[in-house]
Amino acid sequence: MTAIRFEKFGTEIRILTPLKGFTEETHQVEVRKDPLLGHKSIYNPFLREKVKFFFHECDDTLIGEVIKVSEKNCDFCPGRIETSTPSVVSHI
Repeated sequence: MTAIRFEKFGTEIRILTPLKGFTEETHQVEVRKDPLLGHKSIYNPFLREKVKFFFHECDDTLIGEVIKVSEKNCDFCPGRIETSTPSVVSHI
């Protein structure tokens, strides 16, 4: 079986930002290609902090607690996927 190959490359984009009177800004971005569908997406690390404006900070303690409580029934946690999820019949 061939391994999935992830593709990405860095590039520079120039935008006219309305937040600063449509002045020009240069951003270093990463273009990523979906290995299954071939779709391309652009990741802009400059906007990383902007996400907090919409979604706020996450509660790492709560996330840790949810993981701990749910892992005993998690079919996808390490060591369980082989014994708790369906398998393909070998002759197919």
